[in-house]
Amino acid sequence: MRFTTYCGLIFSAMRRYVQTTKNGRVLFFALVPLFGFIALTAIIPDGPNRTVAAELNFTEATDAFVARAGAALPDMDPITIDTLRAAVENLTGSSDRVKRQAFRAFADQDRAGAIATLAAHAQAQADAGETGEALRSWKQTGALAFLVDPAASIRAYEAALVLAPTDPSVRSQLGLLYSQAGRDLEAITQFLSVLDTENLTGTAWEASAFGNLGILAIRRGDMDKAEYYVLQSLQLNEKLERRKAAGLQHANLAVIAGTFDKEIAVERNLKRALTIFEDLGEQENAAQVLGNLGVFERNRDNQDTAEQYLTKSYELYRALGDKQGMATQLDALARTERRFGNRDQAEAYYKQSLTLNQALGHRQAVAVQFASLGGIELERERIDGACTYWREAWNIFDDVGPAASRDQVQSWLDVTGCQEAE
Repeated sequence: MRFTTYCGLIFSAMRRYVQTTKNGRVLFFALVPLFGFIALTAIIPDGPNRTVAAELNFTEATDAFVARAGAALPDMDPITIDTLRAAVENLTGSSDRVKRQAFRAFADQDRAGAIATLAAHAQAQADAGETGEALRSWKQTGALAFLVDPAASIRAYEAALVLAPTDPSVRSQLGLLYSQAGRDLEAITQFLSVLDTENLTGTAWEASAFGNLGILAIRRGDMDKAEYYVLQSLQLNEKLERRKAAGLQHANLAVIAGTFDKEIAVERNLKRALTIFEDLGEQENAAQVLGNLGVFERNRDNQDTAEQYLTKSYELYRALGDKQGMATQLDALARTERRFGNRDQAEAYYKQSLTLNQALGHRQAVAVQFASLGGIELERERIDGACTYWREAWNIFDDVGPAASRDQVQSWLDVTGCQEAE
């Protein structure tokens, strides 16, 4: 629903859209290339709140931070996690009392206070002419804030960029943050600057920048440019033997191929990505590719194959404890059963997905499933049932948007003769 870093954004589970060919035929579900931050709920293992700072084991806390970051960003180029890891390890390994106290506060859930303390410390170092120390402090501030306070992370990396204009880690992270904030032109500038830095030619930073630019091109609808950038990234990642990053680019190429109605290329690239992720034990990414393969096969009318992929994806998400992934695949299974006329099974899957989304607080997804359940009731010629579900959907869309979805549901209510939604 990635993206350093940007490479996998195409497989972020945040948002989805349906890609169609010029004749309107749905190819498969692709994922909107928007960078989605997932706030870490805890940087250290869950347990009683820490009140004695001396109890904090910095090594364990650092490992926990990196593990949580990796779990939150499974579809990112590995260089993103490496950048975060390096900054946090430098922070926790520092003899600087202010920094260690700030990390203790962060570990004790005082995220805002910790970030503010580090930022003030970095500024004081810069004011004192301690350029090297200030640069490290700004990068550490940006890393801590990256997942929990994007605005603060942007400010920190912008300050770091003033001190180190050619630092690829600063430019890459800043480009991702700009992209997440919808500041695409500024993001593009950062990634192009990485490509223009001579000593980065042939490095992972260059491969990452090409991938990031490819995703931005996908989002902007320039598929020719997207294909060029993604292929450049793929070729360089393969040369550097960066297998996970290569797998992410195969997944991106599948999305691009879908827009050109190249079904063979879609299938080939998804399967290559799946093989890589399974070999590497990248279960979250493997689950996402399996889901996309399932929807792809469904829209080629291969029911059995589609159900096999989707079921395998669901089971993998369940093993991972990923309720959002489970809800997504249950919805995909529902759509598959409905496509082939199995209304009762489709209804059961929709309701299971609905229950999960309600528990997760994903109201838009709940509204979509109410709308789909209304469609099943209409197919059964149960007008009252359809109207009931559609009113539920209308109320949610009216509250949280988007307005276009509310208006679409309203048109169904009107055409079907339901009473006006309240």
